[in-house]
Amino acid sequence: MKKFPSIAVFLIIAILSFFTGTGIATAGIEDVTYPVAELGGCESQGECRVYCDDTDNISECIAFAEEHDLMSSDDAETAQKFADSIVAGETPGGCNSPLACENYCQNISNINECLDFAEENGHEVPEVEEARKIARYLNDGGVMPGGCTSQASCETYCNDIENGAECLDFALEADLDIGDDDLDPEQMRRVINLMQQGESPGGCTSKEQCEVYCKEEGNIGECVEFGVKAGFIDDNEAELIRKTGGKGPGGGDS
Repeated sequence: MKKFPSIAVFLIIAILSFFTGTGIATAGIEDVTYPVAELGGCESQGECRVYCDDTDNISECIAFAEEHDLMSSDDAETAQKFADSIVAGETPGGCNSPLACENYCQNISNINECLDFAEENGHEVPEVEEARKIARYLNDGGVMPGGCTSQASCETYCNDIENGAECLDFALEADLDIGDDDLDPEQMRRVINLMQQGESPGGCTSKEQCEVYCKEEGNIGECVEFGVKAGFIDDNEAELIRKTGGKGPGGGDS
């Protein structure tokens, strides 16, 4: 069965923060043995994060990450440029640590300054391009959904299904990647409308809630009808799902 769309629009401004940001291999972090003598003897990921947020320690943290394959050489070079910018006082808003820069750049009013900094320092990841689209949208007179001013406030606003249509319109007008390969914008709009009218399976109001509900075998029929109403399941597919109970060959979920 096809997945339901994600309603939330995530505003992301990419800024590197050791142990929290771009370029860190999560699997490698899990293999780190604590305490880490090279990083001031930090005894947990949280302690190491605090240690590496100190400007005086950034270079040794980058060296540790590269040596232990937590960071590629290219990402290490970018990280070192970032560290050098902090020391030189050439960061957005004069932020003096990775955390301070992250907080500063989550404020929508600082988006152009932070994007310029990110691009000048080699941040060419997709998140930067998405943020640049938002900047262009705002520069052309666009407004954020509900007047949200930060990543956190935008996520909170757009996670409320009552604001779903407004947030979808924002994403389309800003030409953002809304991150669903299964549903086109009009299907998403129908899903939002059905959710707002209380006609979604089990009353679910988010992709995650709907997926959990529709994985239960007894809810297949209700979920299929919802898919037909929303237009992302056609009649032939609906009939097949009803016959098979949503199971593919070998009993797996289809």
